[in-house]
Amino acid sequence: MLGYLSQYPDERGQTHQGTLVVTKQIDNLLGCPDKVNGDMVIANMGISSLEGSPKEVTGSFYCSENKLKTLKNGPKKVGKDYICNGNKLKDLDGVADSVVNFNCRNNEIRTLKGSPTNVLGDFICSQNMLNDLVGIPKIIKGDLYCNGNMLTTLIGGADEVRADFNCGDNNLTSLEGSPKVSNDYKCAGNKQLKSLKGIQQIIYGDLIAHSCGLETLEFAPKEIRGTFECQWNNIKNFKEEVIKHQVKAISYTSDDGGFDFKDIKEEFEAEQTKQRVNSKGFRAMLGLKK
Repeated sequence: MLGYLSQYPDERGQTHQGTLVVTKQIDNLLGCPDKVNGDMVIANMGISSLEGSPKEVTGSFYCSENKLKTLKNGPKKVGKDYICNGNKLKDLDGVADSVVNFNCRNNEIRTLKGSPTNVLGDFICSQNMLNDLVGIPKIIKGDLYCNGNMLTTLIGGADEVRADFNCGDNNLTSLEGSPKVSNDYKCAGNKQLKSLKGIQQIIYGDLIAHSCGLETLEFAPKEIRGTFECQWNNIKNFKEEVIKHQVKAISYTSDDGGFDFKDIKEEFEAEQTKQRVNSKGFRAMLGLKK
């Protein structure tokens, strides 16, 4: 077993000043400084254990593309990003509690319990083996990418995502439990998703919902402040569905081709008026006030 000290015999201090880059193949970090004032990089070095890690890394901690099965014994304090993608992790036990950006993409993770409780930027957990997002922080202050897993539900996950949300290429049948998203909403590639039920009613960026099993726009957002991508679904007469269910976007792409809202504005507003009149008539018939 090759530890850090055996490969770096001159690194015996309690604190390392500046970026620390491991450039030799090692198995663990035994003998490593207690603190790194800067970034620590152990990418693609064949390491199988974080035993002996610094207790604190004031910059970013990179341990991607190794043989790690656990993050136990890793640094408890990381001042910036924590990047552990491309290992063989099955959970996140041992990760630092507070980070800026967190990336555990392309592992074998089955649960997000034990995640950092405070993520100031992006949370990337794509291409794992997750069935749900239970354990993730309730507020993600950057992007949340959980695409390419085996998600069957969004219930129990984040409540709010303050940038882009990508839950594409999963096994979702519903978007119920979805977080409030502040920019693009991406759910493409969920082949069992037949409607957009559960999604918020205003999308502040693009809505990317192509390559799903959508059959209706009944539960679609009423306002999309970017492009609505909805090609390769099972919706017949897409333009008619948009008008019928009053789905207003800047532009649209579908199997029938692309078009802008201005191209359907007259028909859209006529249908809008018709629905309002019918709604008022129905309420009057019931003797209800406006």
